[in-house]
Amino acid sequence: MDYFPLFMKLNDQPCLVVGAGEIAARKIDLLVRSGAQVQVVAKHIGSAVMAMSEKPGITIIERAFSADDVIGMKLVVSATNDRASNEHIAGVAHANGVPVNVVDNPDLCSVIFPAIIDRSPLIIAVSTGG
Repeated sequence: MDYFPLFMKLNDQPCLVVGAGEIAARKIDLLVRSGAQVQVVAKHIGSAVMAMSEKPGITIIERAFSADDVIGMKLVVSATNDRASNEHIAGVAHANGVPVNVVDNPDLCSVIFPAIIDRSPLIIAVSTGG
């Protein structure tokens, strides 16, 4: 078993998503649905993420990632399409002891997102390990 299955309480907890494309939008939606306070940092904001900008719990910052963005976060999601950026973001998160998910790069992750079936209060999570 490469990963320990775990559910994480994120209600009112600060989470960082770096990137603002379609995949980032899906991760943001999941985090907001869990009650997280999501800060999105990206140089360019995609239309799907921009459409979410008025939702409560989402703060969008249009600029490049800074290592200081990780401070105080309970979870970091790197959803950029640049391997070097993802490696840098993951490295900063790891160095600060913050769990990190790098989309489509399980080798850089300390946590992964499973496939989710939500029939609240029943939630089923299935993973192939990345």
